[in-house]
Amino acid sequence: MTIIVTALFPKHVLQVSDRKLSWARGKAIVQQEDRWNKAIVFGDWATIAYTGPARLPDQRTDQWITETISRTTMVDQAINELWEKANDRLQQKQWNPPELAIVVAGWMQDAGKVEPFRAAISNYLLPEGKHGPARDQFNVLMSRQQEAGLGIYIAGRNMPRRNFMMMGRTLKRAYRRGVSMPTMAEVIVNAARGLHDRWIGESFNAVIVPEPVPGRPFRGMIGASQGGPQPDLPLALYFPGPNAGPEYVMPNFGGGGMAVTDISVIPRALTAEEVAERYRAGPPMPRRI
Repeated sequence: MTIIVTALFPKHVLQVSDRKLSWARGKAIVQQEDRWNKAIVFGDWATIAYTGPARLPDQRTDQWITETISRTTMVDQAINELWEKANDRLQQKQWNPPELAIVVAGWMQDAGKVEPFRAAISNYLLPEGKHGPARDQFNVLMSRQQEAGLGIYIAGRNMPRRNFMMMGRTLKRAYRRGVSMPTMAEVIVNAARGLHDRWIGESFNAVIVPEPVPGRPFRGMIGASQGGPQPDLPLALYFPGPNAGPEYVMPNFGGGGMAVTDISVIPRALTAEEVAERYRAGPPMPRRI
């Protein structure tokens, strides 16, 4: 089961998800792979991750989410589409196991003002974040950050309260000091890795969605795919585990008539001068996509 950590800042939304997929028979793990994408970028307005069954009878869950939101450009409409179609699949008993949570985090526009939010579309999560038995329908649990501050939410694998509080204090101190959002993502990844939970992977995707410009047309495949970080566009980061391959793995992109999945890039080899420069600069940063 994936861990999804969502952090709502006054000007940024950050979501981190691990890439491990586990096959279990009862309580015994029979196979694990640390290479399954659970992250989707919805234009320049939201990021999405899921925890639960990785496949439907006809396609992977990340593909299904990407295609489900592909025809809309409105966040509330994307949430409604996911909610309705997840329930349709549930009635057909196509989620196996049935417990699923789709976490959408980003920005909603209301009366010309944008506010960060986190919505969990789930049939087992409870309002206080705890897990309950699988229900016969999906609900939408909405949290909106209406005041300046930091909201942190966990879905999927549990993070013990002590670890959660420690991560929260670190993020708050870092935010007050003006630490960059990629470094905030690294803090979350390190906290998740530090749990040493056999169900949580070593490789992670992170998506940072800055406050969008109200009234700007919906933008689809953006960010580093256009040549590097831009202050008002989402940024995808890849944190590879020790056994990860050489490719940089991107999230999916959906919305505005687009559904793009299974994106990875094999980076070129560094020159000796670039290796020396990175060594002088200190420890490596997470791979930016």
